[in-house]
Amino acid sequence: MKEEVKKYRQYTKYPKKYEGSYWGNFPAIPEDNIVENRNRFIKDYDINKFVKHMRLYRRKADKVIIPYEKKTYFDHYELYTINNSSFLLPVISPYNGASHREEIIADGWSEIYPIYSNSAVSFIKYI
Repeated sequence: MKEEVKKYRQYTKYPKKYEGSYWGNFPAIPEDNIVENRNRFIKDYDINKFVKHMRLYRRKADKVIIPYEKKTYFDHYELYTINNSSFLLPVISPYNGASHREEIIADGWSEIYPIYSNSAVSFIKYI
């Protein structure tokens, strides 16, 4: 019988919160510090859940996010709801983020610890 490969989210303390995300559904063993950072992200930003594909939130996010989608730094987009808040928290984690850091920050994003890969820089923006 073939053993099922665990998905990234299953290595975190919060697998349900990452359900539906590309990162969370990737079938492999993630980098240890990224798992730690994913756990930290949930606590630091009081994350409720990943919601990128939920129509209710997508409309609000698109008003803010669509202008950035053509930017060369827009990569690995994730969208989260926050507990007890009407804010949404989009995250981008571009592999070229370090070379575009000033532009990304000038566009209103804040750099956080890497949550996608050690090779990608992660940024958030409250909307």
